[in-house]
Amino acid sequence: MARLWLLLLLAVSLPVAALDTGKPFRDYVTDTWGVDQGLPQISVLAITQDPAGYLWFGTQTGLARFDGVRFVRYTQRDAPELGNNILALLADDDDRLWIGTAQGLLLLEDQRFHAIAPTVADHPAPASALLKLDGRILAGCAEGICTPREGKLQRVQALPDPALSLLARGDGLWAGGQGRVFHIAGGKVRTLPLPA
Repeated sequence: MARLWLLLLLAVSLPVAALDTGKPFRDYVTDTWGVDQGLPQISVLAITQDPAGYLWFGTQTGLARFDGVRFVRYTQRDAPELGNNILALLADDDDRLWIGTAQGLLLLEDQRFHAIAPTVADHPAPASALLKLDGRILAGCAEGICTPREGKLQRVQALPDPALSLLARGDGLWAGGQGRVFHIAGGKVRTLPLPA
């Protein structure tokens, strides 16, 4: 069952060509990968692809890079700040991997992990969403929307709830919260409740 979820997650997350409706499903080749093939844990919480083509998976017990054949795992031994629950991943064009965890934000650059200090010193908070917009990295944080500057997270938009997801559109920035959505445009925040 876990492999099916990973396969479905990959199918939803990655662009693919449409299936030939006249061809039986059994004629298609599928591959599945799980813990037996090196995935750190079966609950994949985040996926991204870097410019070199590697797939990165964030799980409840660590981070993994997949080259199409094998997984390379990264755990707390590689970076104590990794902790558990990799919540968000973003690979940028500068060969950097941004990692949102339950403990905060990390950067993997030149094969080294760097912790980004939280907005409030000695008070780690989850970085649950990541987005690159207009050349800067945005992170969903407990205070709303933050950006890393000089090794520290700084709030750029206060919200009444943590930003759990981020989406940039032509009409502004959207942030998902707990039971509601925030639309940010022109420096103003509009709150929209989710249906019951």
